[in-house]
Amino acid sequence: MVVTRFAPSPTGYLHIGSARTALFNWLFARHHGGTFLLRVEDTDRNRYTPEATQAIYDGLKWLGLDWDAEPTSQFEGRERHAAVAAEMLERGTAYKCFATQDEIEAFRESARENGTSTLITYGIVNLSQRDGREICAEVEAGTAYRIQYDLNDIAHRIVKGHKLRISVSNAMWPMAWPVADNHKLTLHLKNCRVNLPNANLVPSDLSRVLFTQPRVTKPGGVVEQKAGSHSRIITHDLSTGKRALTLQADFGAHLIETADITVTGHSQDRFEIADDNVLTAKAEYQFGMGYQREGWNVATQGQMTVTCDQNNFLLKGELKAFEDDKEIFCRSWDETIPRRGF
Repeated sequence: MVVTRFAPSPTGYLHIGSARTALFNWLFARHHGGTFLLRVEDTDRNRYTPEATQAIYDGLKWLGLDWDAEPTSQFEGRERHAAVAAEMLERGTAYKCFATQDEIEAFRESARENGTSTLITYGIVNLSQRDGREICAEVEAGTAYRIQYDLNDIAHRIVKGHKLRISVSNAMWPMAWPVADNHKLTLHLKNCRVNLPNANLVPSDLSRVLFTQPRVTKPGGVVEQKAGSHSRIITHDLSTGKRALTLQADFGAHLIETADITVTGHSQDRFEIADDNVLTAKAEYQFGMGYQREGWNVATQGQMTVTCDQNNFLLKGELKAFEDDKEIFCRSWDETIPRRGF
């Protein structure tokens, strides 16, 4: 038997998109002789109003949509929902969200207007190098440090009505390797400020010279014999708390006509870290390149793994070369690199 349901949130009037969803569910149920149910998502008690609930009922009736049982209130079943959530947490099949209301609001702001956002610039600050990259200074817990950081000196035109959002994080893995200890970063906002220089554009700026496209040599003949592919996969193992980012690339196969050589290649980058232990950070790199022509082929393969402990980075790697599928070169690395403030 077909059973469909419509689950509106009574925080305002019936939205045209919600009405479309209700209509499709109602038509599908009626077409198959099934049941159409109404479930009211009234758990947001800060915005919920009985008037909004009644407005949804009235809107559905005005559209000629009827339901086959008494509407269900999610709020009335809150005790059952909490019990099931507790069971899932106990089994390890769910996890708690620790995002603050301010963080959630920041996410909402970035999704407003047309839903797009543009990263203007970013920077990475190492507090132990706050006085210069050549100086490794101590960073003491509980001590306040005043730093000034210049972002990219590049101009952007901010359209009226758009919003600027500034984000600060104490970790940018995998773009920057985490420090050796779990730590907490406290910002004293009353002492923070951002200076945004204004170009003070004038009408004459509209007549600035536009540069023509640069002249470059024409590329040689390259024929794609096999299309490449790319993938980006993010996983989170709830049982171990480990998160992983895997980037895979197949460069395909391309024939360089002037040299009669076919070039192939592939790579994989994988970054892993546990939620509660920065020393579990691990980066793995693998790549392969091949060059072939009639009666001859050579290839290179490489892999590298970087891990860390409290005081060092640990690097292991291997590079191999092949000719006609026979290994002709191999070099391995097993290095320990002191952190020195990183």
